[in-house]
Amino acid sequence: MTGKVNRDHFYKLASDLPEERLQAAVSLIKELSSLPLPASKDEWSYVVNRLIKGLSSDRNGARLGFSLCLTEVVDLAIKMDDDKAPEELKSMDSFLHLLSKTFSIDPQDEKKKRKGKEERGLMFGKLFALQALLNEPLFSDIFIKDGKITKFTTKFIDELVNLASRKNWIKQPCLFTLYQTIERLLPYSDDSFVKTVVTVLDVNKYTLTNEGLAIYLLFISKGYSSALLSINVTNKGWKYNNPLLKGNLSLVSEVVRESAVVVDDNETKTNNANWHPKLHFVWDILLPILYNDPREEPLKKKKKHNNGSSKSKSEAVGAIEFPEFWKAIVDETYFSDKASSERKFLGLLIFLKALPTVPSKWIACCFSQNLMRCLINQCSDSERHLHKIAEKCLISIVKTCEADPGHKLVPVVGALLFGTNGSINFDRLTKSKTVAKLIATKGLEDDSIGKLFALFTSELNSQKNEAVLHFILDTLLHILRSHKLNLKGEHISTWLMSVLLLPLVKLGFFHATETSPEDKINVSEIARERIYSILSELSSVPTGDAHSWQFHILNELTTVENELTLTNALDEDLTTVKDTGLSVIHSLSVKNDKSSRGIESLLAMCLLQLYSGEADSVATIKEICDYLTEEKSSKNSISLVGITEILLGLLAQKKTVLTKTSLLVWEQLIEDVGSDELNLILDVLSARENKEGFSYLFEGAEEYEKVSGDENEVAPEEESASSDTSDSSSDSDDESEEADNKDVTNIDRQTACALAKALKLPENVVNEDGEVKFNEIDDLEDESSDDESMDDEAMMALDGQLADIFKRRKDALSHVPTGNMRKIEVRDSRESVINFKQRMIDMLTIYVKYVEKLDLEDKDVMKEKLQTVSTFVEPMLKCVQRTLDRPLADKIFKLLKAKIFKVKIPVSAEDGERFVESLQRIHGTYLLAEKSGQYQAIYYSLCSSASIFFCKLLIESRDNKDAAHNEVIDIYAETTKKWMDKKKFPTSVFFDFYNWLSSKRQQQ
Repeated sequence: MTGKVNRDHFYKLASDLPEERLQAAVSLIKELSSLPLPASKDEWSYVVNRLIKGLSSDRNGARLGFSLCLTEVVDLAIKMDDDKAPEELKSMDSFLHLLSKTFSIDPQDEKKKRKGKEERGLMFGKLFALQALLNEPLFSDIFIKDGKITKFTTKFIDELVNLASRKNWIKQPCLFTLYQTIERLLPYSDDSFVKTVVTVLDVNKYTLTNEGLAIYLLFISKGYSSALLSINVTNKGWKYNNPLLKGNLSLVSEVVRESAVVVDDNETKTNNANWHPKLHFVWDILLPILYNDPREEPLKKKKKHNNGSSKSKSEAVGAIEFPEFWKAIVDETYFSDKASSERKFLGLLIFLKALPTVPSKWIACCFSQNLMRCLINQCSDSERHLHKIAEKCLISIVKTCEADPGHKLVPVVGALLFGTNGSINFDRLTKSKTVAKLIATKGLEDDSIGKLFALFTSELNSQKNEAVLHFILDTLLHILRSHKLNLKGEHISTWLMSVLLLPLVKLGFFHATETSPEDKINVSEIARERIYSILSELSSVPTGDAHSWQFHILNELTTVENELTLTNALDEDLTTVKDTGLSVIHSLSVKNDKSSRGIESLLAMCLLQLYSGEADSVATIKEICDYLTEEKSSKNSISLVGITEILLGLLAQKKTVLTKTSLLVWEQLIEDVGSDELNLILDVLSARENKEGFSYLFEGAEEYEKVSGDENEVAPEEESASSDTSDSSSDSDDESEEADNKDVTNIDRQTACALAKALKLPENVVNEDGEVKFNEIDDLEDESSDDESMDDEAMMALDGQLADIFKRRKDALSHVPTGNMRKIEVRDSRESVINFKQRMIDMLTIYVKYVEKLDLEDKDVMKEKLQTVSTFVEPMLKCVQRTLDRPLADKIFKLLKAKIFKVKIPVSAEDGERFVESLQRIHGTYLLAEKSGQYQAIYYSLCSSASIFFCKLLIESRDNKDAAHNEVIDIYAETTKKWMDKKKFPTSVFFDFYNWLSSKRQQQ
């Protein structure tokens, strides 16, 4: 279309698609700028008017598209010569006049009022038209000239303020636009501009509004406090024109909560009658200013006396600090008891805005009393109005600490748990895991972890509540578990000792000097348990030096011992044992070999048990010292059987720290371990998982043989674990029940005899079973019917004797085990045996891993150790055959399949016969066993793999490979014949063998 722009562009400017709006604006500007002037002034006028009118459209994207295009059109027009520019854009004053004419709110006919929708469109259209002037490069052309603010700025501000005065709902967007304009003009402003803005706010009574407060804060933050102080306002305003002074605190509170404010003596102004679920933009300005220290020196202002003299008086005024602001304005205003749910909602929004940006020194202030009460109440019940926003606050707390753990984590945790308004039950009260997530924050550095430990350990001495102390000790353990992988460095032992272990050592092993014995809380035992748990967790964390964590704790304990009093005082004999052990540890500490380090940590652990008052540790310390004394006096290396027995004894105890310590010591001694030490471990695997097996392992072999000798004769070696449990348990239960019945019979007989004696009856009245012969009693009554009756004193004496007899009977019966007690005892015995076997497998696993790393080139030196691995197979098969525990069977399965059967064992010709015997036992004793145990699939799979394992070793040991192949084939052929006699093992045994033979054949 010649001389005109394409009218379709106006339609596309209102599109919902940003790309389409942008493309339409670009095309429209190109077409308009190509039109010749002044010939096309009419088209320019049409475009300008069309763009301005389009701003009042209610289509979603209309105002965005038309305002964007209007900015470019106005920018093009003001750069033209006056004779070429269209009439509407010859000056910015004419443009403002056009806006006022186009968006006239007052109708020409006073009888016809504009409808609400129409009125809203016109007012927002004018606002968008004014905002279009703030876009670059137009802004710099019309508001700034030669580095100074133009006069047009004042007219622009008047237009915004007048528009804001029209309706309450347009006030905030208009004044926010004013705020943005002032913010951009401040680099070019002076005191006169500040006075102009303040005067406009004062005249229109916007000083005591959120928007007015925001503009004042903007001036103060840019250093215009002195200029504000010199301005006099006619209406009520801020004291000294500075809302940040303490004298304005109550007034700020009224303003930010948008309540009624007295603006002069005759008028009270309500800022906003409608509630919005969104914070005012003033909070984005107010909070960062309050975070900082007091901005300026105390202000001074001259005040006249009542007598009118010019004498001046200096009055110092302090600035509002964040803690008092938060308490007075946020906590006591938004979270007071009388605050509505809507106001509390806004208060939680303020909390969400403040938490990520508040400095660490003020974080505790944010968790104020009323806020915490509101947060806990709303989170505890999902039916409450503010439950979702309260949960969002908890999520924000966690995310804020994860984003900046170095500055936020410790203050937040301290405020939630130990602050004035905090509680150790915060997670339970809010039904969340906020604190648990905070202490488990990932990626913490050593400094943050140390501060977290210090936060909790600092509360140990100040707290006197046992529940709080218990919580602190548990939480310290959780922190260590969460962050132990991040603990690294050469000085980690010294650092961790100071921030964590030393305070726990003082609490667990010593009396507190600042409290009297009557007031001291008995938490020493709990503290010691947590120390042992911490040692268990630290077993996988290197100390940074050659010594163990047990050694470092013992070293600190002996140092503090000279200053404080031990909770468990040591007598003379125990002190001698302690001194001997410490002397031995001192001699070991100067050595650098692994075995010395292992025994050092073992002895240190036993000494810690001695300080804890555990009597069993005394014998262990003596045994270790005797072993070291013997080793020192002996010229040859001595066996580690004694140390291995000590380790087995510690493993038998149900303490994780002893288990991990023993396994670490075993790993350090592994190079000196021989067949004797390994046989001790393998013997445990053959124990049965019942009371007899428990007696064999923990009460001595003689007692085991005495109790179950007959049973062992009946039960063959290959008897399954399920048979053990059912048969032996039932037998032992029957025997126990029979023994218990005998005990009850004896108690009844003794009671009957005592009663007969008290009643002066003949002894033959009670038979051997404790039953009373009533016929003889009747005869005695006939004979003694003529005797005198007992008097009162005799009756009282008899009553006391009878009470004593029945009391003794009750006490005796209480020691006779019932059926439930026997079941618990059997279950505990079985679990103890199974747990002990699992620890033996752990020890064997450590040995196998050590063997895998041996240098296979030095076969003469390592041959014995490598061949020892082959002796593990049969005891493990027997253990799988007898066990009732699936995890134990799986652990053995993995060790054999993944480790032992893959070890490269050096063999020689003389080893062949031993492998033949092992192979024959696999086929004769294990594969052909009548009872294969509870886990047949695992058992037979291991038997098959064990058979092939020994076949490989046998063939490798023979010089004549063909003869060796024939030999193993003959063994399998014999097994096949027996399998035809309806033996239980599956055919997969033969499949595995022939598959292996096939692979061997392909390799030849």
